[in-house]
Amino acid sequence: MATHKRLLIAALVLLLGATGVSLLVEGSPAQSTALVLVHADPASLRNADPAVAYDAPSVQTVRAVYEGLVTYKGSGAEIEPVLATSWESLNSGMVWRFHLRRGVKFHDGTAFDANAVKFSLDRFLKIGKGGAGNFQPFLNSSSIVVVDPSTVEIRLTKAYGPFIETMASEFGPWILSPAAVNAHAKNGGMGGDWLKFHDAGTGAYTIQSVTPGQEVVMVAFKDYWRGWAPDNFTKVIIRTVPETATRRMLLERGDAQLVNRPSPDDADALKRDPKITVYDQPEMRNLWIVLNTRRDPLTNKTVRHALSYAFDYRGFVEQAEKGYATQARGPIPSRMWGWDPTLPQYSFDLQKAKTLLAEAGYPRGNFSMQIWHLTYDDMRRAAEIFQAGLQQLGVDAKIQQVTGGALFDTINTADPKKMPDAFTLYWIPDFADPLNFLYPAFSATQIGNGGFNGSLYNNPAYDALLGTAFGQPDRTKRIAIYKKAQLMLVEDAPHLWLADLHNIVGMSASVTGYVFNPYLPQTFDYHALRVRR
Repeated sequence: MATHKRLLIAALVLLLGATGVSLLVEGSPAQSTALVLVHADPASLRNADPAVAYDAPSVQTVRAVYEGLVTYKGSGAEIEPVLATSWESLNSGMVWRFHLRRGVKFHDGTAFDANAVKFSLDRFLKIGKGGAGNFQPFLNSSSIVVVDPSTVEIRLTKAYGPFIETMASEFGPWILSPAAVNAHAKNGGMGGDWLKFHDAGTGAYTIQSVTPGQEVVMVAFKDYWRGWAPDNFTKVIIRTVPETATRRMLLERGDAQLVNRPSPDDADALKRDPKITVYDQPEMRNLWIVLNTRRDPLTNKTVRHALSYAFDYRGFVEQAEKGYATQARGPIPSRMWGWDPTLPQYSFDLQKAKTLLAEAGYPRGNFSMQIWHLTYDDMRRAAEIFQAGLQQLGVDAKIQQVTGGALFDTINTADPKKMPDAFTLYWIPDFADPLNFLYPAFSATQIGNGGFNGSLYNNPAYDALLGTAFGQPDRTKRIAIYKKAQLMLVEDAPHLWLADLHNIVGMSASVTGYVFNPYLPQTFDYHALRVRR
């Protein structure tokens, strides 16, 4: 028997090694084996606390170890149950009753129930970071009511049209074990210090270890309620590999089985490798250049218009992105309902930019700008193209690469003097409604304190207009509001809206089960991935 098992394991090692899948044998042949998926990612986990995480690398880990009541199904906007089995809307949409799944365990062995839902949502709202901004306009500390151990009600403080879509967001609310959180709570911190690199979820995987800036190791939770198949990955390692060429090499060599965000050149090369599958799909990820509207001379709208004409949009899409993008038309991506195809669109026109700068009192430029970008290649390329255009206007533009932590910490200060003049930013949908693009990035309520209005844009007329969309259940009427809001933003120009990007993922051809959902972008359902045998 022992000899037969050694031969079987050896055969699996040869088979899976040849197809690019890593199989690690832990312990002796008499012990268990582990199918290990190595995911090479350009950025690293910042914080695995689901009430705080609001960046793609962090949410990537969060989605693997936590679950919500509902999520998006397959590749579309349909909502499907997870920790809830069903739900109904009562009192004209002001009350939502969720019936909970029984028999689910947290990673600490405690049982999932309605008290855990209330605890998690109360904590989420109290901390007020991450995706909480999506809920604060219509929930408060009294909103979550336990009906019985398997039933919970969420009572809205005011009408909110896309409630169930918001509940499916990959930015929360996620459900945590109250026992695990309370066991590690210190000095009123609600367990945040411990949860940064540990977990208290019900998800398929649990965090085994974190080496900050380098890797996250997650292992299968044996009591996961969905169960396990022999071809599931029982360990997932997310390795931080900023260099796109290195990520490509790891995939080609079989040292990684999944890479996301390869450069356009590397994506083209990977498509020619029969051992690798490249998934290339338009997504709802915008790339923006955010302007500091409270720092001179960018306080002047005419200057912002001039800068909007200083970017070579066509060159970025066709040369820098090699066609893996389309030029954006305003703040909402073209795949999202409510996008306005008639919206005015800026183009690369240096003469027009010079004319506008002269009108604003800067005929020769003669001012400087600091441009920040994160570690992603497309952000770096965008910053360089913007810099080149600005230099032709007489603007002394300097580029600096920063970490996500440094950028978001600076945004949270809401201090225009501490913030750069401009920075690159992705915006990806939290949920399937344009409100998520128009509210958190541009509402004055989202300046500082965990908000993401990094341009410090403050327009009372805009906020009043957007406020009418919150309680409007009629989608046609919401679209009319959203179109007015889009036009107002394009005219005020707090951002340069560069491109709607493609989702590009390289994966070993021996890994199956990947489905891209544009409402759950830059994350993966690792439990759904399988080894092709």
